[in-house]
Amino acid sequence: MLRILAALIVPATIYFSFLFDAAGGEPAAAKLRAGDRIPAVSAPAGLEDPEGRYSLHDAEGGLLRLDKQTGALSFCYRAGKDWRCEAAGDEVAACEQRSAALDARVKLMEDRLARLVEQMPRSKDEAAKNEAGKGEA
Repeated sequence: MLRILAALIVPATIYFSFLFDAAGGEPAAAKLRAGDRIPAVSAPAGLEDPEGRYSLHDAEGGLLRLDKQTGALSFCYRAGKDWRCEAAGDEVAACEQRSAALDARVKLMEDRLARLVEQMPRSKDEAAKNEAGKGEA
């Protein structure tokens, strides 16, 4: 239980520790400019994440937080004086659902095409036989 709690708290602590200057509580992120790298910070002793589960990456208009175990992605951005984070996984899931639906449609069309091709005569001789067979029936 402690490990799970540490896995949840430590990344947030690390993330927000670079946002505020420990001395005066001034937002350190306000000092960052576009293109600046996020300063490296470490977790308190004994609470390090040995697998390096989370990573932060610069993104246009904010930061991306990647959970390397689950693949969950969050986009964090500045909204006035506050920071907001939104799960980007919803968009990924929507794209995956759309892709699966399109794959199913393609499969149906391929099956339909295969049936139509089977019904087509193979050659002129075969077409003539089919026509002759229809006339006799």
